[in-house]
Amino acid sequence: MKILFKAALVVVICMSLFSCRTDDDTPPTPLNTDVFFKYSLDNGVTFKEITFYNYDAKFHNKIAPDSDTFAFDIEGSPNFVEKVSGQFFFPSDSFATFLTNPVSTTYPWSYPNYGTNLANASTFFFMDSVSPNPLFISLDSSITCTITEYPSAINDYIAFDFSGNYIDATDPSITGMITGSARLQRGLDRID
Repeated sequence: MKILFKAALVVVICMSLFSCRTDDDTPPTPLNTDVFFKYSLDNGVTFKEITFYNYDAKFHNKIAPDSDTFAFDIEGSPNFVEKVSGQFFFPSDSFATFLTNPVSTTYPWSYPNYGTNLANASTFFFMDSVSPNPLFISLDSSITCTITEYPSAINDYIAFDFSGNYIDATDPSITGMITGSARLQRGLDRID
């Protein structure tokens, strides 16, 4: 019995020693290629892919007086506190246009009615409170998001890429580059 146990232990140790990745400069492929949210900071110095415990992505009407939104919440842990939350804002009553014949596939990083934005500006925004290394990006950052797949029906997917220069909202002396992508399945809409 001791010989069998020792042999099994040697196999486990060998597997753990020789199964390590050797290409640490290459970001890993998504854990789930159907739905994912990932980004890297400063040309890959920091890479983060959010593990999905639960998520929701859907249309919300009248979030702001002049704007509707396609919003997503990704719970990054089972405690429901750590999550990525984001929104695409667009003028009220233009959700059908957003889905089928978008005026723009590119959305700047910001919030409607912030700075020089109109109350019905088309913008994109997210924040990441998932440990380790949560990320809260200042609205003054220069990031652009491009939607590559639109969720024209429930259970369809929205896919997007984003990149640009960020300013950390908790410490404005921290700046750098961000690149990322996501793909989420549209759930039931919320109509108020």
